[in-house]
Amino acid sequence: MPLAGWAAKNENLEKYFLSQFSLAKDDDEKIRWALKLFYYYKDDEFDLTKAKPYLFESQMILNKGSVSPAYEADFLRAQAWMYMDELEYPIAYDHFYKSTLIAEANKIDTIYILARSGIAQLYIQIRNYYLADDILDECIAKLHILKRYRELGINYGHKARIAGAFREFHMASYYTKKAIEYFQILNDKRAEINEWNNLGVYQYQKGNKDSAMRIYLHAYDMAEENNLRETFSFLVGNIGTHHMFNGNYSLAESMLREDYLNSLKNNYLPSAQLALITIAKVKFLQKEFNRAMEIIDSAQALHGPYTSFRTYTDLNVIKASILFERGQKDEAFNLLNSTFPTIDSVRKQNNIESANLALKNHKVEKQRAESTINAHFEQLKKFRMRVVLPLFFILIIGIIFTLKYFKSRRIINELSSEIFELKSKNEDLEKELVLKSMRESKENKS
Repeated sequence: MPLAGWAAKNENLEKYFLSQFSLAKDDDEKIRWALKLFYYYKDDEFDLTKAKPYLFESQMILNKGSVSPAYEADFLRAQAWMYMDELEYPIAYDHFYKSTLIAEANKIDTIYILARSGIAQLYIQIRNYYLADDILDECIAKLHILKRYRELGINYGHKARIAGAFREFHMASYYTKKAIEYFQILNDKRAEINEWNNLGVYQYQKGNKDSAMRIYLHAYDMAEENNLRETFSFLVGNIGTHHMFNGNYSLAESMLREDYLNSLKNNYLPSAQLALITIAKVKFLQKEFNRAMEIIDSAQALHGPYTSFRTYTDLNVIKASILFERGQKDEAFNLLNSTFPTIDSVRKQNNIESANLALKNHKVEKQRAESTINAHFEQLKKFRMRVVLPLFFILIIGIIFTLKYFKSRRIINELSSEIFELKSKNEDLEKELVLKSMRESKENKS
């Protein structure tokens, strides 16, 4: 299972996992610790290079076909994360989906929900926010039942990200506060500080810059108190960016350089690249154009598949601005003209992938719905055979007995009526006989 935040609580966690992995006596135990190591390196150290060997170990064990369905489903989920890191979204989706099938068939609710949550994160990455939001709502509802507070915090964080993408910063702040609540319950300081930083970003985007700065400083203090300051280099970068917009260039550059160095140390290249771009902006505002260009060139050297559209645009726009200020106007315009068609083509390709995955998801959800309906019909048939048919026969028998009862009552009533008539006639006859006898007796005397 994912283990984000554990490294901060236990520096020897990696050694513990490694020792348990080496001491494992059977395949189930071995794959269990291999997967723990994978998620440790993925979630705590953000280093999938270290995580890959344990995924390979898990694959070797699975090939024997001797592990439980739970570990098979979790392995497929781990593979999906690896493919997502390599931007192989359709393959990642297939692995997440297979994980949900195995988990659902074996009633492994937690892994099922985690795999569904993974699909939602995949959709967020390719900016298919509507599908992601629907899946997150489903996950959150089930996670409440399972009382999985950490996953609730993560999923509310993703809800906030979607709201932020739609510039609904009020809702983004609301979901972020919900995430903070769950991480506070778990005392997961690392995850909590991350969400405080996100809350500061949403406040900043709402235009509440003073509120954003207070939140950043609160998160910064928490990071220092919990010895997590180096891990949260982006937090330092956000404070530095705030100082830049307030004209405190010296302080801004100092904090942004700290952000850059810490990002490199933690092998978090997207953050390092953003820090360099922002330092270049500081130098540009100080009219140190040549120095700004050197820094932008360094940022460009870090360009990779992790570079977002916004980062790519910022990098080229600041570079074009420097060229323009240095009098290289033709180069500046050429760079801008080449930038936006590139972004459009990348977005177009991204939209195609998103549409294909959306279609696949629609088919999958349709099949899921159809199988659910068929299952309900089968249950209904069994219910009819087990309950409805016997009740029907009992009802028929009851009706027959009721009819027989009423028929019997009718016959009895008719017989009673005939008996009463016979009695009356008998009494009348007896009276006539008595009268006749009296008359004869009288006649004899006379």
